[in-house]
Amino acid sequence: MLDDLSDIVSAQVSHFPDFRDVNNFDNTNIRGFFDFREGVTEYSNFPISNPESIWVGQSTYGTSEITASIKFGTKIIVACNNVIYFYSDNAVKTITSSLSLSSTIQITCFAVYKNKVYAGTTNGLIYSSYNGEFWTLVNPLNPLDRSLPNYIKPIKTLTAWGKYLYIGTSKGSSNYSSIYTYNGKSISKLIDFEFEEITSSASFANLVFVGMGDGPGSLNSAIYKYNGLEWTKTLSSDASSVDAL
Repeated sequence: MLDDLSDIVSAQVSHFPDFRDVNNFDNTNIRGFFDFREGVTEYSNFPISNPESIWVGQSTYGTSEITASIKFGTKIIVACNNVIYFYSDNAVKTITSSLSLSSTIQITCFAVYKNKVYAGTTNGLIYSSYNGEFWTLVNPLNPLDRSLPNYIKPIKTLTAWGKYLYIGTSKGSSNYSSIYTYNGKSISKLIDFEFEEITSSASFANLVFVGMGDGPGSLNSAIYKYNGLEWTKTLSSDASSVDAL
């Protein structure tokens, strides 16, 4: 029927974004358009969804929401709170032998840097793996107590750019959220921000972009870019956070 609220008189119908099956629909022209002005056209025996585009579950392993994921080589690595799974060769494997985290700790982010995959956690620890299965702690030992690692603030984002892995954190118990860098050997603080947390980060056009915010109800967030020398604010927003870049 005609659309009484607009000037639209026809629509294009297909199951595919490239409209490859337009000839399968009755009363359409060669481009797959059917005209509302020529009466009502009913279609039957055409599934509403395109089976080729439907996601199929591969496992029921996770007992929580997915908190981070990344493609690493031929594998897909997924974190569900404090547990890592990887999917490869049509099989899912749970990583338990080399990464045992308390149920109060959450894996928040992944990044690929220098041919390894890295994972950041809410207790300020970073782990690395050359294959997604065996993980090693990156943080150095605490110089005051060498039985403990040297924790940084709760980690929210990881982004690889150039020579460094950029690590975004929340304030934790401090007054500032921070960006740290890791060069493959040591972790160093790069800059502090007064926002509650770094919420997202990405690299693009030879720059690092970092989103941050003060949390629900704050109406305060921003995006900064870094060229390796200085930070520049590119956006101020009354949203509570910049959730993705």
